[in-house]
Amino acid sequence: MFSLIPLCKSPSPFNEEVLEPFDLSYLEFFLLETPSIHPYSVPFPDFIPSLFRSGATIHHLRESMISLAALLCDTSLKRPLVRALLHHQETLRTVQDSLNVTKIEEPTVYAVMMLAYFNLFSGKFLSARRHLRGLSSLLQAYSMQGGRPSSTMMLIWRCGLRLDYMLCTLYPCKPIFPTPPPQQENLHRTWIRNTVALGNNGEEWALAIFALDNLQSRAAHLSWTAYSLRREGNTSEETIHIACANLLNEFTKWRSQKLFMDEDSLEDFTNLYTGINDVGRFLDHPPMLYRNKFYANLLNEFRCAVVFITFIASPVIGADTPFEEIRRINAIDACRSIAATGVSKFPIPMLRILQLVGLVFANPIVYPQECAWVVEWLEKVYNRGVMGAKRVKEMLQTVWNSTRPWTYEETERVLQSPEDLEQLDEEEGTYHTV
Repeated sequence: MFSLIPLCKSPSPFNEEVLEPFDLSYLEFFLLETPSIHPYSVPFPDFIPSLFRSGATIHHLRESMISLAALLCDTSLKRPLVRALLHHQETLRTVQDSLNVTKIEEPTVYAVMMLAYFNLFSGKFLSARRHLRGLSSLLQAYSMQGGRPSSTMMLIWRCGLRLDYMLCTLYPCKPIFPTPPPQQENLHRTWIRNTVALGNNGEEWALAIFALDNLQSRAAHLSWTAYSLRREGNTSEETIHIACANLLNEFTKWRSQKLFMDEDSLEDFTNLYTGINDVGRFLDHPPMLYRNKFYANLLNEFRCAVVFITFIASPVIGADTPFEEIRRINAIDACRSIAATGVSKFPIPMLRILQLVGLVFANPIVYPQECAWVVEWLEKVYNRGVMGAKRVKEMLQTVWNSTRPWTYEETERVLQSPEDLEQLDEEEGTYHTV
């Protein structure tokens, strides 16, 4: 549970005379809590404080931070979301006003990204996607103005890419952001080196998470391509399987980096001399112990991506496929890791992982304990402030209790309201209905 006691010991950068005391507490909550929500805050510890400092003088950015903090806190405390919705509406109004000027300012781009996150946490996935479209347009307009973007601006672009591929796993849609080409890695090393946390291979960890994001973006693009080709009936399954196999090989190369091999050795050493108890155990499977929750989250995102690609190759849920064993192994290890690390860190990636794990264990007769465990942890994620977890839970229960076979794309569409589906079909030119 969260509380709204003053959480920042340092002097507030905000003019307290123009803020209600409750809203000041929300801002302090934002500064303390948000770093545990976003993985980028680990290699880039100044990312959230930089947004915080910008919000001290920029009204619409400040409003966006208050709205997201109020949503997270009040959802967890089971309080009405009055403050969150009021500040969200004010953010929308003031962002629109800021777009009526000739020059695009960085804080406006930041605020639009916050609007997308607000809707993702709220479970309004299509609204989050609309704000991502706006973010993409703003980034393009900002780039055309010339000048060198700040490191915070670069991280906001990476946030947009990250949120884009996550939304593409929540329903079948065409990714908005193109995947960055591999040759851009050296181009970005300079700003990463100047921004990343010093020591402990900070630069390499930052490049590793960006490389994983790029691969997951490629998976989202492949998913849309496969979905479109199957709908049009002008491709062979072999073509899709080959593309999936090639991408899985790229993920395997990512996992084989020396950085991870060294970290694996440190984890093994810790387990050997610390010992593992049964706290945080997934059912009857061997427990895990992690000294590095950031690394544990990276590995779970990797496992999640592997499972997602197998559903691109073979989208029928519960069908006998060559991928059954790889799905089951990755799903079990993902659950073991979640049980070991809890929901205190990075709940949005965990939501996506639980969605995919629930589809791997889609037969409640064969996997009754696994299904119950997934529901329990989705409720924990909901109590963490992620309202979208409720929609994922309802989707999984619909699939589990159904007597007919489901495809992965159909399960994604169950997450949307009829109005959202109609709008989505218009945007993507899709007329398929569940």
